[in-house]
Amino acid sequence: MILSCEDNELSSENQPTSTIQDSPVVQKLLNLGYKAEDIKETKDFYLVQGDIMFSKNINDYNKSETSRHASTNNLVSTQYRIVSVYIDSYVSQNGVDDWSGAIVSAMEKWSDLSGNSIQFVRTYDNPDIIISSDFGLLPSNVIAAAGFPYSNGKPYFYVTINLDFNNNQTITQSTKIYNMVHELGHCIGFRHTNWEPEGLYDQNGTLIGANYIPNTPSQDPNSVMNSGTALYSWNGFSNYDVTAVNYLYPTLPCNSRLNGPSIGKCAFDRYNDPIRYNVYAIGTKQTISENGTTSTWQVSGNSLEIVYTNTSACEVRVKANNTTWPAAGTVTRTSSSGCITTFDVSLGNCINYSYSD
Repeated sequence: MILSCEDNELSSENQPTSTIQDSPVVQKLLNLGYKAEDIKETKDFYLVQGDIMFSKNINDYNKSETSRHASTNNLVSTQYRIVSVYIDSYVSQNGVDDWSGAIVSAMEKWSDLSGNSIQFVRTYDNPDIIISSDFGLLPSNVIAAAGFPYSNGKPYFYVTINLDFNNNQTITQSTKIYNMVHELGHCIGFRHTNWEPEGLYDQNGTLIGANYIPNTPSQDPNSVMNSGTALYSWNGFSNYDVTAVNYLYPTLPCNSRLNGPSIGKCAFDRYNDPIRYNVYAIGTKQTISENGTTSTWQVSGNSLEIVYTNTSACEVRVKANNTTWPAAGTVTRTSSSGCITTFDVSLGNCINYSYSD
């Protein structure tokens, strides 16, 4: 069966020390069903099954459970199904270290699947996922790594790529695409398809570490989510991959997303004039068509005002003589088809000297 939640590539040997076993995070991983020999400690995180990253901070695992769950594994909540991705410059270099084209292609592969509500969109503001270099942290035989969705319903925030994989082995574009599709799959909650369920059961025989997806087989050699596949080339999703994503993330009548300025952006430009910031739709994948519709825009509170609108975007700025800081409000877009999306804006009382309106 295909499993919901997890990630891997080439396997890496690892024998945890007693210090690692004494870690509360490692104990939690063991309770989730991971094997001790599959847990490896790096400087900044634990690496499990070769390419799944887990924070070393136990407090990261104790947040309130507000998102949809799959057994013990979180999934991406409805408000985050349009997933924004930032591609760092470290993996956008010229030559062999350029992964940007492969990343964009991988995002499109997921987004082009019909019958579900997942869409990946490239952004430069407020990304859900950052894709960057591992800066030497991953073992040589691990090509990339990611993690699982958080308990607040957001996808895992970081995909790291080993630019020195296998002692600088040349990686084809097709293999790069395959690996990025695989890692993005982990970020939205897919485990390895060929996961061995040994150690996933508690003393009562209850499955605690994975969620089996109905109508998928015990083995699927064509799945993009199989482990040990770092050098595979992209050959499309298997039929059961499609079954899995459609089961976990069914279509939604209203499924769109707004983006805008990061929290704390300065309210004024070098001339002390209010900066007009865009709040804009970054994607939509829903059953209700918005072709030809119009939009109504509003902002809450008394600190901000909307100064321009069209169907897919508006411009917002701080009001003249505002005395409340930060200047904050929620921008709401209501389409004539009845779909409502929101974005929280919070501007600081400061000047951006590099900006002039």
